[in-house]
Order: sequence, then C-alpha cells, then structure tokens
Amino acid sequence: MTHDPFMTEISRHIWDSKYRFRDGDVVHDETIDDTWRRIARTLAGVEGGNFVRSGSRAKIKPSVSATDSPSNSRAPASIS
Repeated sequence: MTHDPFMTEISRHIWDSKYRFRDGDVVHDETIDDTWRRIARTLAGVEGGNFVRSGSRAKIKPSVSATDSPSNSRAPASIS
C-alpha cells in the first residue's frame, strides 16, 4: 500500500493543474515528491549563486546585496 499525500481530491487537482511540471504532453513530475525535489534543487541552486535551469519559464536571478547599490555609497545618518 502506497502513502497518498493528498487529503482531498481538490488538493490533488490543484497540484496537477498548477504545480506539476509538464512540458506539453510530457509529465516531468510523476509524484508530489518529484515536485518537492525540483523546487528544493532550484532553491538550493539560487542560494549557492549557481542557478542554472534551462527550459524554465521563470528566470530567477541572484539578489543584489544592498552594499552593491550605488545609492548606498554614503554612510547612514547617526541617531542622537
């Protein structure tokens, strides 16, 4: 007997229609665990600064540090 992670049929439908990775008729996420692994790998790649995902619709760029911004070139005002 396999464990079913979906408590309701609507939750399965939402995952299948909105979050399950498909490329046309090809299903890449066979299970919800495949979806979680895909998301975890993507987030880990962004945190490490080496995000590479070909074929992804969403493009995630590493964030720019606040100290890299030209507007932060002056020292903050002191509080008295």
